Amino acid sequence: MSATPSRRSKRHQPTAQINSDFSGDIELVGASETRATEVDVELHDEERAIWDEMPEDQEPPLKTIDYEEIRVISSGPKKKREKVSYKVGDTILVSSGRKVPSVAVVTAIFQTHNPEEPDKEPSTKLRIHYFVRPSELAAIRAKRDYRVNEIYYTLSSEAVIYPNSLIGSCTVTQAAGNAEIKSPLAWSGSPSKTKSTGRFYTIDDTKASEPQTFVCSLAVNPQRGLFQDFSWKDKRKAALSSSDWRIQEGHSGKRKAAARNPEPDSSSSESESEGEAYNGGSDVDEDEEMEDAVDEAEAGSDNGMDVDDSDDGFPKTPRKKRKRGAATTTPRKRRVPASPSKRKSPTKLKTSTSVTQIVPPDLSHLQQDPWIRAMHVLHVGSNPLLSQAGGGPLPCRDAEYDQALGLVADLLEEGSGGCIYISGVPGTGKTATVHAVVRELKQMATNDEINPFNYVEINGLRLPDPNAAYPLLWEAVSGHDVDAEGNLRISSKEALKELTNHFSTSSGARNRGPSAHATVVLMDELDQMVTPKQDVIYNFFNWPTLVNSKLVVIAVANTMDLPERHLTARVRSRLGMTRINFKPYTSEQLKVIVNARLESARKTLDREEDKEKVVVGPDAVGFASKKIGGVSGDARRVLDLCRRAVEMVHPERKTVMIAHINKVAGMMQNSPTAAYVRECSMHEQIMLASLLKCIRKFGVEEITWSEIQEQHHNYTTSLPRADESVRRLSNAELESVLESLVASRAILLEDGSRKPLEERKVVLNLEQNEVERVLSERDSHWKNLFG
Repeated sequence: MSATPSRRSKRHQPTAQINSDFSGDIELVGASETRATEVDVELHDEERAIWDEMPEDQEPPLKTIDYEEIRVISSGPKKKREKVSYKVGDTILVSSGRKVPSVAVVTAIFQTHNPEEPDKEPSTKLRIHYFVRPSELAAIRAKRDYRVNEIYYTLSSEAVIYPNSLIGSCTVTQAAGNAEIKSPLAWSGSPSKTKSTGRFYTIDDTKASEPQTFVCSLAVNPQRGLFQDFSWKDKRKAALSSSDWRIQEGHSGKRKAAARNPEPDSSSSESESEGEAYNGGSDVDEDEEMEDAVDEAEAGSDNGMDVDDSDDGFPKTPRKKRKRGAATTTPRKRRVPASPSKRKSPTKLKTSTSVTQIVPPDLSHLQQDPWIRAMHVLHVGSNPLLSQAGGGPLPCRDAEYDQALGLVADLLEEGSGGCIYISGVPGTGKTATVHAVVRELKQMATNDEINPFNYVEINGLRLPDPNAAYPLLWEAVSGHDVDAEGNLRISSKEALKELTNHFSTSSGARNRGPSAHATVVLMDELDQMVTPKQDVIYNFFNWPTLVNSKLVVIAVANTMDLPERHLTARVRSRLGMTRINFKPYTSEQLKVIVNARLESARKTLDREEDKEKVVVGPDAVGFASKKIGGVSGDARRVLDLCRRAVEMVHPERKTVMIAHINKVAGMMQNSPTAAYVRECSMHEQIMLASLLKCIRKFGVEEITWSEIQEQHHNYTTSLPRADESVRRLSNAELESVLESLVASRAILLEDGSRKPLEERKVVLNLEQNEVERVLSERDSHWKNLFG
């Protein structure tokens, strides 16, 4: 009888799909004696889901019969039928829902049946152990080159499949010593019969049913991206005797990415004793591409890899030692940020007025004009401090950056899931700081300093409705390559079903494709995803709390007390207490931000005489910072104020002084647009807000009237204060409000007499930023709307 593997979570293992081309009959050869079924390892996902729901006293006494061989006979005329035989130890192609099939080895062939139901057909199944392709590993990881058709043997990725998941046979051999090794980019440009997915080399799967040959000389832990030398020939021979197809991870050690040896020698793999089970090599490598994290228990253990300096001839990556210890988190050395300034303590903000040292942005497309370049870096949409090569925190956000980076990095290293709630008024650097954290994490994963992961950003303002977040998350979790294959054509309902199954705590839940990577999700503008049922937010906060989910959710909102004010108790319970609050910038901090941007523009100038010119005077910067810091602390407002002042003095090449700042501030406050919007009625202002919301949601300027109507009805109940009595308008009354705004040329209506009004387009005819600024002055509800 085969050895019984210990029960493990299978969440991040492949889900074998039914092969639609499968048809025919099966024959089983070489039956053994009947034995009791090992439920943990011999039930298919569907069977296990039913078993788990059964009361313990109703569980049937299942029995199992092992077989030596299964023969699949194709359908058709008797003379033209083909018979394909599969035995234990044969390597196969398995349908897994991806464009290319998964590669696996058959580890057992058996039937299970219930003796109490003799009339029911036995269930024929195969247990398989997966290999993994380079393209099936996580997108954000340390890079490594590989051979054509190279695959890696996974430590313990196993599954139970039905025969209709089989595609065909394949061959796995040890890599030849002179096999060519290239990067994924190089392979994608190879004249050989390949297809490029944009990032990885993949085999042409147009004839996936035909036998194919793969090479394998390494085993991999997909969660950690650690590799070790491996002899498929020796492992197969030993496993056929012991029935143990898993291998142990090597000794503990820390990873370090480096180039592989281009001329490996495979002779050392053949020197092992053929009569003993392969115990995994002592050398560890790290792969370019890894996927979701495997078990939490696996991630929490101090099982690692050690370094053997002996030259065994296999291509491998030099590693750092992983420290041993009892702690569940993996010790690591944090990557040093690029900024030469010393990092402040995480417990207090940097308030120094000194200019932050940064790498100058690329402004080569602009004239060598100090004023033009200053206007460019002062624009709200320009992020010169974030485009630097070394990354790092925003000025005055060191503490929040360190806290967020530490929390996410620890969750990735522990292999666990979690939620981080980030709040603060608009213009305080929340999203920009998270983007800086993600860039740092990507760099750390590329340098093999943390476990690999996949990343997806979901912005509530860009979703047609909150349920559209489900397909975006499923693309990231399933490892779908959006760049190469486009977005998945899957409905929100189907994506929710797949995600629910993926994160299910039942032992049978697995991910598509042989993967084991974590997923980091940024949910920006969380305020816009709140629905009456709150089911979308609940699911996104609940999934990270499930065991072995490996899902890290970073939720960003403009309201600090959003959970207490708008979320139900069950949603708040899933959010947890991990929160980071971004306080409004002080006057001194705003001064640092403006000076940092001006300094970044000055450094891009070539001539010394241009560098010496002062575009914005120190007093003007200080005055603008105090003016905005005393009201809102919104960095975008002070940047816009200084930029407009530079535009004013640009024709005369003057230095911006306090008088210029005062004049621009008065113009911003009393512009014709601002005066008009302030004089609009409540419903006219709500309609302008509805139009702006639709513009930000759909990313286009022309919005259909029906969309504005629907948004107007939603805002009628949420935007007015408690002391403002605003009733819901009928469609005819809304058309009157529309006509009023069209008559004043605030908005333009498409001229289409043949179109019904609901299908006609509406365009804003005012400066969008100015309208948003004036409307946000009403109260905090309106301000959060345009954050």
